[in-house]
Amino acid sequence: MLNYKLILAGLSLSLAAYAYLNTSGPDTEPKLRPKSQANANSHVQADLFFQKNEGFFFDLDTRFRPIKRSELLEARQFSDFADAEDIQKLRSYQSLELAEVVSERLVDERLLANGPELSEEQIAWLHNIPYSTNFRLRADFLEALTVDTTNLSYNYSTPHLTLVPESQAYYKDGKRAFIQYIREGALPITSTLIEEDLFAAKIYFTIGVDGKISKAMVGTSCLSAELDAKMLDLLANLPGEWEVARDINGQAVEQELVLSYALPSC
Repeated sequence: MLNYKLILAGLSLSLAAYAYLNTSGPDTEPKLRPKSQANANSHVQADLFFQKNEGFFFDLDTRFRPIKRSELLEARQFSDFADAEDIQKLRSYQSLELAEVVSERLVDERLLANGPELSEEQIAWLHNIPYSTNFRLRADFLEALTVDTTNLSYNYSTPHLTLVPESQAYYKDGKRAFIQYIREGALPITSTLIEEDLFAAKIYFTIGVDGKISKAMVGTSCLSAELDAKMLDLLANLPGEWEVARDINGQAVEQELVLSYALPSC
């Protein structure tokens, strides 16, 4: 059995929070891998690309693993959010919880269902959320310790996802050029910072229907006000153009993206 841990506050190596293997109980996260990203937009969701600069890593992505509205409209059960090979040992579900993630925290309101099937209330919520909504599913279940055994063990899985348009927004000069611009612009500051004084940071910003950046804000500070301010300034003065996101009908829509930056140990 593969063993993983969920990293929510640190630099997301895919900017998508995943479910990982864990059998130690409800205070640690979690078990299953998320469903394949094979259909993700290649401009934003290509194989992860990081640029290192004086120990710093930078990335551009959605907050969590992307899922399109067309996929949500077809989803009816937890298995629609997880790979088939990872649920073959599941024997019985105890509950299925759905909650929105706002400002890096789960909201208090939770939608619950018994068993693996989404409730009508959960389905209605998923069908009506706006683009760039972040949410978490939590399935509690009993699984076989191995595929061919009847010995069961409690476990749970918490895939985190972000609703994205059918065609995602992307920087026309490419993700590599975007990261290079941020990397070089931040160098005068990043080269002087002390590792133990920093935290993994995220800046949220929106690509509007006009292809312009707006609503840029610090979601998680790196604990260097100077660097956070510099990142916002670099975004405000970014050269080049963005391809706008488009919905299932081909209409231009807003999309929120996330710029992450941190030292490897953050």
